[in-house]
Amino acid sequence: MAHVAASYSLVRVGRLEQAIELLRPLVDSGVLPAADESWDQWAMLECLVAALVFVGRLGEADQLLARAYDLVVDEAAAEARAHIAHSLAILHLEQGRPLSAFRRASESYMLFLQLGRSSAARWPYIAAVQALALSGKVDRATATLAAHDALHLPTILLNETDLLRARAWTAAAGGDLPGARHQLEVAAELGERIGDLLGATNTLHSLARFGHARQVADRLAHLAAQIDGPLVAARAEYANAVAVRDSEALEKVSQDFEDLGTVLYAAEASAEAAVAFRRAGKLRKAAAAEQRAAQLLARCEGATNPAVETITARVRLTPGELDAALQAAAGRTNKEIASDMYLSVRTVESHLQRAYDKLGISGRHELAEAPRDQPTAESGTSS
Repeated sequence: MAHVAASYSLVRVGRLEQAIELLRPLVDSGVLPAADESWDQWAMLECLVAALVFVGRLGEADQLLARAYDLVVDEAAAEARAHIAHSLAILHLEQGRPLSAFRRASESYMLFLQLGRSSAARWPYIAAVQALALSGKVDRATATLAAHDALHLPTILLNETDLLRARAWTAAAGGDLPGARHQLEVAAELGERIGDLLGATNTLHSLARFGHARQVADRLAHLAAQIDGPLVAARAEYANAVAVRDSEALEKVSQDFEDLGTVLYAAEASAEAAVAFRRAGKLRKAAAAEQRAAQLLARCEGATNPAVETITARVRLTPGELDAALQAAAGRTNKEIASDMYLSVRTVESHLQRAYDKLGISGRHELAEAPRDQPTAESGTSS
């Protein structure tokens, strides 16, 4: 039990290499725990997988989990299988495979519930919500959140940043970007305050992906200096490159993400590079970046989010116009938009009218689809 607590704490404070070193005997021995081994042995393996994933060694985590799952797959209600399924969900989320992540997460929480371990089920529930939100399945994500909340589990700080982030992604999938950003800001502040540096880093990266790179780049760079591995470094480089609109840096970080196995992050960085290139008038490079984003997205099981949905609109619109347009498309009133953006209603109306003109539409009723021009292989080659 003490080893589990120490290992999990090392992961959350970002001392990932130390966690791997502590748990390495699990792998070096070549012998995984037996399927009926006590829960703490499998929980330690889960901590090792998390350390490998978030340090950026996804390939090693994948190989380890393949061996472990083969060992437990025939155990219909083994707690070991629940732990391994949750680890697979975390891996698949970072790989950008939300459908696979949901399948494993739902398998995990159902097993935990069958075993009467509702407290342990909270973690795979969170992964399931995140996966459904990334897939654009708003109703199912909302229902899964409600099922989690219906367990009436006490709040614990061990996973609160992850839960808030899952709520934020669900809000964003439903078009409530202001609500999503607020949840993420609360989660990031909480993570920084309690020392959950990994949770804070993942949350700040989400804020950057939602269009707040300039606001979080310095905080993310500060945290990256305290957390082991190339994955968090790539997150920080992404935020900084978006903040300063450095198209070349975005191309590099896209390749870095792909090399690490985080394909959705690579697609997002390439989409951002396309926007920066097109704004600079480098149309051929922009088309190539859009093509790359499309090819990467094709490997992401239908994942969707604002970074890749609004490439064309972000070339044409200012950040203020785009924010107003996305909120209006989600059904928010001009007064609500003005309150969120700290602007007058008249200024919001001006933002929206300019957005209509630039997008070639006649009004609010056409906004739902206009800003969301997701790249395709065809559009990339014809640009």
